[in-house]
Formats: sequence, C-alpha cells, structure tokens
Amino acid sequence: MKFSDLRIFCVVMLFIAVCQLSLAAQAPDSPMNQANALFQAQKWAEAATAYEAIVKADPNNGPAWFQLAWCRQGLGQYQQALDALQKPLQASKGTPREAAVDYAAATMYAGLKNNDKAIEYLNKALAAKFGQPMTIAFDPNLKGLHDDPRF
Repeated sequence: MKFSDLRIFCVVMLFIAVCQLSLAAQAPDSPMNQANALFQAQKWAEAATAYEAIVKADPNNGPAWFQLAWCRQGLGQYQQALDALQKPLQASKGTPREAAVDYAAATMYAGLKNNDKAIEYLNKALAAKFGQPMTIAFDPNLKGLHDDPRF
C-alpha cells in the first residue's frame, strides 16, 4: 500500500468511525456491522451489495447511504457514488457531518473529471470546517485538480 493510499484509507476509516457512533449499540452480527467489516476489508463490491440491502430495507439510513457511496467510489462508479450520496448530502446540511459529506462529493466529482463541481464541494467542505484540510493536498482522488488554479 502506497503512502497516499494509506492516507486515504485513514480518512475513510475516520468517516466510518463517525458513522458508527450512532450504530454502536447494534449487535456484532447486525447487517450494518457486517457491511462495515466488508468495507474495512476494502471488499467494495461485497460491501456495496450489503449496504444496498440495508438501504432497501431502511431508505432513511444515512450512514449506509454514505458508505454505499464510498464503496461505489472504490469501484470507480463515480456517478452511482454521487447518486448514493444524495440522501447524506441533504440530511447533513447544518450538522457536524456536513463537511465530510461535502468532501466525499468533491472526490466523486473529481472522479468524473467535473472540476467545477469538485472545487465547489471542496470549498463547501472547508466552509463547513472540514477537519483535515491537509488531506485534500494528498488525496489521490483529487490529483486531477492539482493543475487547476482554484485548487
């Protein structure tokens, strides 16, 4: 694992930890915990399938939608990742999670090579007090933005 991959992995794990705070009381074999274990093992396709089952059963499960978006990002399915991120984007407005969700959207737009939207969401993440601004400089998902003067 390269250093940049390790850094991204650490950021994603931080996002998981934030999402799991609200799920801490669940049984170890709950569907969410099983999906999270697949996610942590970077088994993106299997984790995506598990999160899809969760959001089908509970369409208002924001953490599952958020994790599904990251799985699709890991699979290179950027538009599907953004589609999954829509509920968390709406639900996170004005909450402590807003910065993380905006940052996720920026990386997904960067994957689509939509620099305008990627920069827009990076700015939103920073305005919402994204807690790890140095991550932005080293995130390989944002590498395509490095030559953009707005970056």
